[in-house]
Amino acid sequence: MLRKIILLLIITCLTFFGYAQKSKRKAPAKAPNSSYFFMTVNGEEEPEIRYCPGDTLIFDFDIRNPEITVDSLKWKWYDDFNSSYIESVKPYKLVSNPSIDDSGVTGYIYLFLDYYVDTVRFIETLQMKITFDFIRTILDTTVCRGRDITVINSFGETFEFEDVQTFKETPWDTLQSVSGCDSLVRWLITVDDYIREVYHISSCDSVVWGDSIRYKPVWDEAIKNYNDSIVRFFPASDPELSCDTMRMLKITFIYPDKEKIIINFKQEEFCANDDMEGTFELETNFTAFNWKIFLDKNKTRDTTFTDFNKTLSITKPGYYEVWAYIDTSLYDTLTDLRIANCSIFADIEVEDCPLIIPNVFTPNGDGINDVLGIKKLNIERDNELTIHDRWGKAVFKQKNYKCLFKGGKYYNIEEAFKGELKSGAQLPDGLYYYSFVYDAIPKKKTYTGTITIIR
Repeated sequence: MLRKIILLLIITCLTFFGYAQKSKRKAPAKAPNSSYFFMTVNGEEEPEIRYCPGDTLIFDFDIRNPEITVDSLKWKWYDDFNSSYIESVKPYKLVSNPSIDDSGVTGYIYLFLDYYVDTVRFIETLQMKITFDFIRTILDTTVCRGRDITVINSFGETFEFEDVQTFKETPWDTLQSVSGCDSLVRWLITVDDYIREVYHISSCDSVVWGDSIRYKPVWDEAIKNYNDSIVRFFPASDPELSCDTMRMLKITFIYPDKEKIIINFKQEEFCANDDMEGTFELETNFTAFNWKIFLDKNKTRDTTFTDFNKTLSITKPGYYEVWAYIDTSLYDTLTDLRIANCSIFADIEVEDCPLIIPNVFTPNGDGINDVLGIKKLNIERDNELTIHDRWGKAVFKQKNYKCLFKGGKYYNIEEAFKGELKSGAQLPDGLYYYSFVYDAIPKKKTYTGTITIIR
């Protein structure tokens, strides 16, 4: 019986030991701590901040735990310009060669390790970041557009650029350095533009400017407005101080039999304020204007002047005439310019503004509202003011009444109505009737109403 018990215990122990071993084999393998491995570049664990292109880099690794055996390894170098693998080499030698057109090229060295620990296989990757750079210097110079330029680099190489229209650059020159990275030097050639001058002109026929001719096209109703241009280049008087000049003459061809001058003007805006102000805005292809202003109906009092603007500010009613011409003042600037001239006529009538006659005034000698002043009165117009009492008797009558009220002030008060008879006797307070005949433009007007004297 004892033998059976001992045999059962032996079998139980063996069975338990077998399960334990099986369980141990199924447990996941744990990689050794990364402190077991380290990578070096040129014998140093920490790489420099930057390396120079062309530097020789020697990558190596070592194992701090001598019990670990590395079965195989792979190196991989990767940057923007090349990628390579080298297997089972220790150490790995790399000569850097990044592109000189890119600053601060970054590369990565990877080390793939295949090793065993207690018959368990592990694969691990080490990584190190390497940055390369040149010392770059860009030298600037400027050339006028259309000129030629010659650049000699530090090695005596000559670069010639003809008729430069946009920026140019020379190839990089490498300057060897005793310490630090090599220097790259190149010339950047920028362009100063032409001195540009643009002129606008109209013509009723062909335009001749130097050797350039632009012929007037035949009228086409579908096109109507014809535009063209001439471009000429003039060398600088002193090439060392300034660039050449490009002059552009923009041409508008005019057909007088088809042309109309439109004068835009707003009468209501002209009369909106005490100070009459308005503006003529012309719609036309002509460029010079001879204005004639008549301030009376007979068109005998006139003022004539020449203007090159398509806008004209006015402050008086009247009759305005304009002859439109071609502006030939450019003959003084573009001495070899020849154009065909012509003209066209237009006119406009600016009316006198409606008068504002007060219905109450207080001639009490306090300096406020002591005379009868009329707003918007054009004192150059013939007029006649008559004032009657309630029984129809004329108590005041005057031709060419000139008392104007404008901007809070009275003007021409010497002969103004002050609530008195011609003899100087004061009229009694009360209601009176007035009639004001005004020879306005466009036609004579008569204003009537009442006025009350209060002292």
